[in-house]
Parts: sequence; C-alpha cells; structure tokens
Amino acid sequence: MMRCRIKKANLSTAGLSKYRLGLLVAVILASALACSCSGNRETEYVPPFVPPEYYSCYQVEPDKLTDFYFSNYGNLTQAKSLYNDQIFVFKNVKLYDWMIRNLDEGWIWVGLIKCHLVNADDIGQYELGERFDLVGRNQGPPPDLSVGLIFTDCIVLPAGVVALPADPDAGVITPGY
Repeated sequence: MMRCRIKKANLSTAGLSKYRLGLLVAVILASALACSCSGNRETEYVPPFVPPEYYSCYQVEPDKLTDFYFSNYGNLTQAKSLYNDQIFVFKNVKLYDWMIRNLDEGWIWVGLIKCHLVNADDIGQYELGERFDLVGRNQGPPPDLSVGLIFTDCIVLPAGVVALPADPDAGVITPGY
C-alpha cells in the first residue's frame, strides 16, 4: 500500500499577522471614508421638489396680502383681479400651535390665510417655534366673503433653503395706498 504524505500547512503567527495587519488597515480606511462622507449635512440634504411655475412667485407678508382685499383702503374687486390665481411665498413663518389645529383636515393657518397643503406630513417635521417658508396659489376670499383668503397647492419648505422667487427682481409686494 502506498502511503501519501500530506504536508501540513505551516500557519505560523507571522503569516497570520501579515493578513491581520492588512485587514486592520482596510477596515480603518473604509470606516474613515464612511465617516467623512456621512458627516457633511450639505451633501446629504436634498431640497424638496417645487413645481417650476412656483419659482416665478411673489414674496409677500400674509397680513399685507389679506389687507389688499379687506382693509379700509383695499379694493376687493381690484384685489381679486390682481392677486387671485397668483403664486405667493411667505418667508420665515414661525410655527405656532393655533396654526396646525386643523392639520388632520389637510390645511393650516398662516395669519388669516387657510393654506391647503400638498403634503400635510411636511409640517410635522417642524417643532413649535421653528421657522419655515410656505409657497402656494392664492384662490382669493372664500365664497361667503368672510375675512381671510384660501391658498391651494401649498408646499412647506425649510426657511431660506429654496430661493423663491428665483428672480430677485420678480418682486416683493408691498401696500401702495
């Protein structure tokens, strides 16, 4: 009978340490790369989608827009012809609890403006006292002409993140009595 000699592999500690050192270096480099990429918030953040037509909006304060319709110097007929179906942005709005009482119905108050949100969950990412921007389409006063305005297709945005209006000369509406 023939005997086969099987040579035992010599796995010395010197051979293994060479592989351990290489593995350790690879793990350290991979973790350093992963940590350096995930710590930069600017690369992580993707601004929310805003329809292209919203970039040609007008910036206005909510109370001033309401005044165009209902103040002693306002002209309801003229205000409707000028401002209904226009897109407006309210900048740096501070969130209060009274604004979100009707959130389960899909709308919030911004001053005397009832804003129907595209995605009601968007406002949930803000804590009371935090600021946000809101852009939406003005539908004018409600049919019963009660005080206040109705906005539809409103989008809540982090304050100052999206440049609205896109053209700085597009205009800021101010009263001109």
